[in-house]
Amino acid sequence: TPWHIDGRMMPFDTSHVITFWIPLHSIPSIDDGGTGLLFINKSHSDFSLPYWNGRGTEYDNKQGSQGASGAGYNAYDHLTTRYGIANVGDDRIADNNPGVIGHHMPLNAGDCTMHNGWTMHCANGNTNNLTKKKNGGAVFQTRYAIAISYVDSHAEIREDIPGVGKNVSRKKKVSGDRGRSSTENAFMGDGEDRASYADWIGDVLPRTQFEHEMIPDVWPCSTYHKSRKR
Repeated sequence: TPWHIDGRMMPFDTSHVITFWIPLHSIPSIDDGGTGLLFINKSHSDFSLPYWNGRGTEYDNKQGSQGASGAGYNAYDHLTTRYGIANVGDDRIADNNPGVIGHHMPLNAGDCTMHNGWTMHCANGNTNNLTKKKNGGAVFQTRYAIAISYVDSHAEIREDIPGVGKNVSRKKKVSGDRGRSSTENAFMGDGEDRASYADWIGDVLPRTQFEHEMIPDVWPCSTYHKSRKR
């Protein structure tokens, strides 16, 4: 898993996100090939972290300007210049920078790690988890885990999210929407996790408080689920 930030993949406009990462089987120490998460310590509070820039130059080439948003800029360069991380393009990055890169391996099945939604993190490539085959060969075994994210219930949906509000009448003026349709707002996030919100994003309007049965408030109990219990 390459270096990334969960918040950039979510449709919410908030800094109040926390993710619980739960391995579904034991993960050995990093020296024994463990594939648990690696974290850049304190990166969640680094305001210079290149959030709105792509992994390479695909976004920057559209800008036609120089500097951080100009052609040729690579956000991943900051992993080296800001954090001293070598081989940033290799998912199997070694634990080579104590004090900057942190982890919690080894882990047992059912253990969990917690990180802020704006913490830069990745996972080592799965190179040591081999199962021998009867014919003498071997295959890599997939490492499975569950990630559960909790988001501030007051968080609003950004207007640049594709498909936002498509199932809702837009006649009502929406604060912050400035009368534009969502298609006029260029998508600025990372669409890798789009499938996780595709089933409900069309039912909510951007820049408004909302409730939806697929993303209930867990504390305090949402109004929607209270009404369902009556």
